[in-house]
Amino acid sequence: MKLLKYMIAVLLLGAVSCAEDETSDSVLAGQREALLAETDMGIYVNGSAALRFDKKTHQASVAPSTYRFRIMDDAGMQYVEIVLGGMPQESKAVSGELTSVGFKLSDKKMQDVVLLKQDGERLWLWSDATHTGMILPWCEL
Repeated sequence: MKLLKYMIAVLLLGAVSCAEDETSDSVLAGQREALLAETDMGIYVNGSAALRFDKKTHQASVAPSTYRFRIMDDAGMQYVEIVLGGMPQESKAVSGELTSVGFKLSDKKMQDVVLLKQDGERLWLWSDATHTGMILPWCEL
């Protein structure tokens, strides 16, 4: 009987936790969907473009062996660099760091960066912790 009481208590606690998580998850799910609907490389925060890559004024580079991505202006004076701790996958999150020089973006340490989509040329990455999405160039070694 005691075991049954404990099991019911745990199940109720789990149900309450899931109900609270649904609200947060629906916001994050909406932001992820907004990122997946985008086709332009760039940095997206809270579902909106914070820096959209413009091929007329920007350059993009990737160093696949070090998981380093960079978008910079043609003069090389302004750039955003993302360095990841490995290649994220749908089931394997990695940490990373976003550094911005000259662009109005906050530097961020990112946790739980996951791969949402890959098309052979670009990666769609997302961090729930910072509500930050990235569409970045990719090439295999």
